[in-house]
Amino acid sequence: LRARLLARLAGALRDQPTLEPRGTLSREAVELARRVGDTDTLVYALASRFMAVWGPDPGELTAITDEVTALARQSNDPDRAFEALTLRGVLAWTMLAWDDAGRLDAAYEDLATRLKQPVRQWQGAMVNTVAALFRGDFAAAERLATETLEFAESLSGDADCSYRLAMFVLRREQGRLAEVEELIRDAADRYPGYRSFRCF
Repeated sequence: LRARLLARLAGALRDQPTLEPRGTLSREAVELARRVGDTDTLVYALASRFMAVWGPDPGELTAITDEVTALARQSNDPDRAFEALTLRGVLAWTMLAWDDAGRLDAAYEDLATRLKQPVRQWQGAMVNTVAALFRGDFAAAERLATETLEFAESLSGDADCSYRLAMFVLRREQGRLAEVEELIRDAADRYPGYRSFRCF
């Protein structure tokens, strides 16, 4: 329980501008999970560590991803498979490995669809929106962002934030920011924990 609590706290602090205390908390969570010997807790702590220290240096991120992937393969557990695919996908996007990212995103979406897990399906659809923005396929990005919001608004509080972020990026690239001014101003008040909205 302590390992999971430390991991969750580190994750809750992921948007803080400094690495501490989330770096220390996530390290403690992983160390404690290893001592306890519970694989589910270790996967949870490792995923938290990945997000806590996510940055431009791929060294530790790669090591964490490899370990979570190995643990997922050993267990054949779908939740561990989701964690492994998530981390591998994030790492591929971070390294600008477009082909790998697309393949991993498709595998994630396929698993979510087969297991009929709506929140996971939303996460996969959200990544597809980001991928369309990266490709510069603005028509697809707008359609996907809207469809994803309609599908997931009742499933996750992050759905609305993700939509607003996507629309900001889309309209900025189109030179049409005035169209989302009120949407972003409202988001800055509604979601004070997301400091990016104030920057936008």
